[in-house]
Amino acid sequence: ATEMAVGSNNSNNKRSSDNITHNMSQVPSEKSTIDEHDTNLAEETFNDTTPHDTSIGASLNFKRLVLRDLPFHQSSNVLQIRNHNKRSAGLSVTLLGRDWFHRFLRQPTYLIVFLLLSVWTLVVLFFALVYMAVDRRQPDVDCGLTSDPHKAIEFGGAFAFSLETCTTVGYGLPDTNAFFDNCSELQVCIYFQMVFSMMFNAFLFAFFFAGLSRCNNRGWQIIFSDKAIIRRDPHTGRYSFHVQVYDADCSHPLVEAHVRFYAIRRRFSVTGSSVTSPSSMFLQHHNLKFDPMRITNPDDELGAFMFASVPHSVSHHIDAYSPILPPSRRGAYEDGKIHIHSGFVCDSAGLNLREMDSLVGNRAGLQCTVCGETYTTTQNLVRHIRSCQFDEERDNYPIKGSHRELDVASIISDVSKDPMSHQQRNGTFPSMNEAATNGNANSEQWYDDFREYLTTSNIEILCVFEAIEPLFSGTFQSIQSYTIEDISFGGDFAPCMLYGEENTKTRGWWRNLVFNHKNDNIAARVDLDRFHEIIH
Repeated sequence: ATEMAVGSNNSNNKRSSDNITHNMSQVPSEKSTIDEHDTNLAEETFNDTTPHDTSIGASLNFKRLVLRDLPFHQSSNVLQIRNHNKRSAGLSVTLLGRDWFHRFLRQPTYLIVFLLLSVWTLVVLFFALVYMAVDRRQPDVDCGLTSDPHKAIEFGGAFAFSLETCTTVGYGLPDTNAFFDNCSELQVCIYFQMVFSMMFNAFLFAFFFAGLSRCNNRGWQIIFSDKAIIRRDPHTGRYSFHVQVYDADCSHPLVEAHVRFYAIRRRFSVTGSSVTSPSSMFLQHHNLKFDPMRITNPDDELGAFMFASVPHSVSHHIDAYSPILPPSRRGAYEDGKIHIHSGFVCDSAGLNLREMDSLVGNRAGLQCTVCGETYTTTQNLVRHIRSCQFDEERDNYPIKGSHRELDVASIISDVSKDPMSHQQRNGTFPSMNEAATNGNANSEQWYDDFREYLTTSNIEILCVFEAIEPLFSGTFQSIQSYTIEDISFGGDFAPCMLYGEENTKTRGWWRNLVFNHKNDNIAARVDLDRFHEIIH
């Protein structure tokens, strides 16, 4: 009985231990809670409530949406997106019929000229056969197409007559019956051929004018850097994304040139479906999202206008609202000083905001949870809390519901989970040089987080350049994309502007004449051999 009691006690202790272990496993650790919270925040940032399966996207090898199929690491400004409408094939025909001119105009010029000449030749041949049929329909009537009234016209003569009618050359007829009074059907055929000839000539003129004046090929002279850069500002400690853009036709500035960034993400739904395709195993449905990336230089609040006649570095501040910020870093606001769900950060309401606007006073991004006062920076918020705590403590305010209840040390924390310094807790922050020195040790960890996030999420960053060409006042676009293989971490673009006179003997006289290059008047040159170079 004693042995049975001991065994029973041991089994009960074992079950109790298992229950404790099971209950402990149900309680997530602090780190896992933070990571889960940051992941949920990343989902909210993209305004998507559909459950997603990240394992599917991470295991697939996606193709680029923008191919670099031109020399000098440039693209032909074509997105690799096509329509898949097997069950609604009539839609393509309808769209083509509604907008056939622009679809036709986008084809290569040599192909369009060949097709137009082929159509014109077929029409000439068609009317030649019509003239032969009309002449043979009434053998007793002399239509005046041949010198012998009793002989029908042959194909060669009918083709020559159709060609003369279509081109209005008028080499002459074999008979004096120039108005074909005996054959009214022949006059009707000539009328329709002349109508077609006039309409075709009008279309041909419109096409050549539109084709010669189209400005989409002007975008090929916009040069993007081969690599984009993600770097840390040594003065402010902030991280930013940079792309260098330049107009090769620099002598003639563009009108209202501006630029935009998009973060392209593929998101697979857990409940998503797939379709079979003869050319592949399956086609998986997913969401392809183009999330805008706010631009700080040039400022998109002013339209992101830039002067592209010299190489310009376009930058995006990677803040708490940036779509390329890793989820592990997304839980903190203003470079990690305060948690974004602490109640002190104003709700973005789904808008695409920038922290920079709050830092410079354009809008209030922080609020006090006690009195509701809004502030632009964390430093001002801490000063407000400390000042109110001093006044309330002096006036013996109750702690519950007042500013005395707030603990600055628990509200404000660095993103690296390190405790704040004594100066930060009391509302004073280190200088820029001190902040830069303290942050250098964490920059490599940040870069590793960027690499992991951009790789696992298959993010492709799209750069869109738009401008107006001054000759025909036509708007054109130029696009380039960057994946993890095209991003350099740290460093800066090498200076590529040259100063000094160039020896004119090394250049042909014809280039000076055609391109109007006068060596005495050139103030600066762009060294394209160094345009893609990055220095660290």
